[in-house]
Amino acid sequence: MLLVFVADIDIPDDNVSICFAYTLPILLGIFSGPGSAYLIAAASAILSIVGVFIEPPDNVNVTVFVANRVIAILAQ
Repeated sequence: MLLVFVADIDIPDDNVSICFAYTLPILLGIFSGPGSAYLIAAASAILSIVGVFIEPPDNVNVTVFVANRVIAILAQ
């Protein structure tokens, strides 16, 4: 999950598709034990939100960026 977070910070701000990469650790969490997927999903949502504040968008419409990020987090 930390690799996805580093990629989230490194990828340009207008590309929120990296948020969908957080779903892989969530899916793997299903096989880790009872409740693990929920904890990983919560951590993924938090890291996705933190990624917004570390690299806020400069040259894109902020409303579109936030809407795309919210859609990605809900998809997680």
